[in-house]
Amino acid sequence: MLPFLLSKLQPRIISDSNNKTLRQKKDTNRSMPNKTISNKSRRLLLIEDDDDLTQALQSLLQRKGFEVLKAQSVADGLANFLEFDPDIILSDLLLPDGSGIDILKHIRKISDNSRPYVFFMTGYTDLLERDLIRAGATKLFLKPLQIQEFVEAANELLNK
Repeated sequence: MLPFLLSKLQPRIISDSNNKTLRQKKDTNRSMPNKTISNKSRRLLLIEDDDDLTQALQSLLQRKGFEVLKAQSVADGLANFLEFDPDIILSDLLLPDGSGIDILKHIRKISDNSRPYVFFMTGYTDLLERDLIRAGATKLFLKPLQIQEFVEAANELLNK
C-alpha cells in the first residue's frame, strides 16, 4: 500500500477558504485536505524523521480532512510551529536532534496549556503515557499508528 500512497502525492498550490493563494515552501511541505471533508480548519504539524512513514501519514491525514505541514527534526518542528500555528501536533518521540518532549516543553512555554493538542507516537513501549501527560502531552500512540484511533481522538478534542 505504501508505494501506492507515495505515487499519489503531487505538489499542489494552496488556497485558503477565500481562494487566496498562499506561499508554498520549496519542498512542498504544505497541502490542503480534500475539500469534500470539512471547511473547519484542522491544521496538523507532523514531526517524523522517517520519510516513508511521513509520506504515508500525510496522505492518510489529508484524506481525513487535515491540512498537514511536515517537519523532520526538533528544530524544523519548532520553526514550523511558529509559522504554521497548528491545531494539533503529531510527533515522533525520538528525533535526530532531540526528542518530542523538547518540542512539547518549548511549546508549553509560549502557548497556553490546552492548544495546540500534542500527540506523540513511538515504537518504544517502555515509555509511560502518564509521564508525558504530566508534561503537557495530550496522548501517546504506539507505532504503527492506528490512523482511525488518532483521527477520532483529534476530532473529539477539536469539536469541543
